[in-house]
Amino acid sequence: MVCLMNIKDLIDRGQYDEALKQIEKFEDQKEIEALTFRITILTLKGELGQVKILIDKTLNLRMEQLLPLQELNLLLALVFAYIEIPNLDKAKEFLEKARIIINSQNFDNSDLITEEYAYFLILVGWLGQLTPLPDDHRKSLEKSIEYWKKLNNKAGLARTLHLLSQITEEEIFWSYLEESKNLWKELGNEYQFSYLLCVIGSNKRVIGDLNSAMQYNVEALKISERLKYKEGIANALVCIGSNYEDRGDLNQALSTNQRISQLFTELENPIKVALTQFNLGSIYLKQRKFSESRKSLEKCISIRKELKFKNRYYIQPLFYLLQIALNLNDQKEAKSLLQEIENYSIESDHKSMLYFSVAEGLVLKHSKRLKDKIKSASIFEELLENNIDNLKWQLYVVIVKNLSELLIEELKLYGEPEVLSEIEYLIDTIQKKAEEQFQFDVMVESFILRAKLELLHGRLTDAQKYLEKARTISDKYELVLLQTKILQEQDQLDRDFSKWNDLVKNNASMQDRVQQSQLDQYIKNALEISLKDE
Repeated sequence: MVCLMNIKDLIDRGQYDEALKQIEKFEDQKEIEALTFRITILTLKGELGQVKILIDKTLNLRMEQLLPLQELNLLLALVFAYIEIPNLDKAKEFLEKARIIINSQNFDNSDLITEEYAYFLILVGWLGQLTPLPDDHRKSLEKSIEYWKKLNNKAGLARTLHLLSQITEEEIFWSYLEESKNLWKELGNEYQFSYLLCVIGSNKRVIGDLNSAMQYNVEALKISERLKYKEGIANALVCIGSNYEDRGDLNQALSTNQRISQLFTELENPIKVALTQFNLGSIYLKQRKFSESRKSLEKCISIRKELKFKNRYYIQPLFYLLQIALNLNDQKEAKSLLQEIENYSIESDHKSMLYFSVAEGLVLKHSKRLKDKIKSASIFEELLENNIDNLKWQLYVVIVKNLSELLIEELKLYGEPEVLSEIEYLIDTIQKKAEEQFQFDVMVESFILRAKLELLHGRLTDAQKYLEKARTISDKYELVLLQTKILQEQDQLDRDFSKWNDLVKNNASMQDRVQQSQLDQYIKNALEISLKDE
């Protein structure tokens, strides 16, 4: 008879196919244990279509006929599966059923440490990060670590350290991730090891270390491809695609996301397919391929409606569709989309209402009526003044970009120094925030814009210095698209140097200087940034 502990050991070591072979040997005698292991293994492999089929099998089981330990292990496997699917309401439902068994059977007895209770604590800690629970999820994870150490279970410890890293202080965040990665490596579990490489790479990207991020993600991709681990391949490509997009290499980002969509389709993971379609829509929009962008965004919305997503998950793709309509000067479509965003926002949360406010400002800004443009500027200014702490970074950039455009229009009309000062304040502020958040593409764009503002003052040397700053950053982080932009700006300034000297000597009007700088034209295509789907 195959020992069940051997199956657990094979799972911990990432030998999933061998574990499935061993399960076949006792499936007839231990149907419940076999089903529990299969759900766990296929969830770990990301084969969620197969997992859902197995979950359907559990619906025919009479739980009251199971032994408490059998029922508990099955419930824990179901919680894990539903977190990954994800269906958090179902995960909470089965977690509470597991809690009842743990309390009634005294599994939480501190004198009798069991793997089942330690695993329950992991799931409490994990689910508590995603949805409200009565438990302190941090304490649950810390207690789980204590138990896994006493049980000398490296796999349990590795899982818990990774989860705890997500809610811990920055100074120990990296050490938890590294320890988790090293434990998986020590166990020989290449599935989990490659996943941790992805996690580390993703976080390296967040702090702007794009080169290190790419190295981690490429290594994860190679391991997953060797294992023929589709979910691992897809996860690595998600990180690689984001890296390409950060660098402005949109063609590579596009082809990568197309491959990701195909993989998640094969894995029967419609939630991830919808997310990838959202990302494709974002990239197409940046490329100004509006028809393709609309198709991807509408597909994202269609899948989410079929899956009955909560209202807030429709707002961001609708926000992009609105931007497409405005780019095509389709005010009627834009107003219709604005109404949809408002309807979804009202039934969501405060942050969702912020999307509506920004969308309303965008629609008014594109109106031909002066009173609408004034109202648009007022909305953007109020958002910056009263909601700065609640604004997502991406929305903040959209507001600053569009408010700056309105102010530049005013500057062209009246040439007032006060308006120029307001623009400079906005650009300087976004540059500082971009530096704090390691958003180097926005930093570079803000330096280019600052160079143009220096030209308006007639400070040509300072303009050259800002362009050089922009070039240094873009070269360091290999921001492909921006490198080309900067070279064009430097060449243009060299060619127009004498013209600018003449404008300064002749004390040319601000309107003439704005026209010569092409500031209004540049900012229309500057500060393009992708929303991050939630």
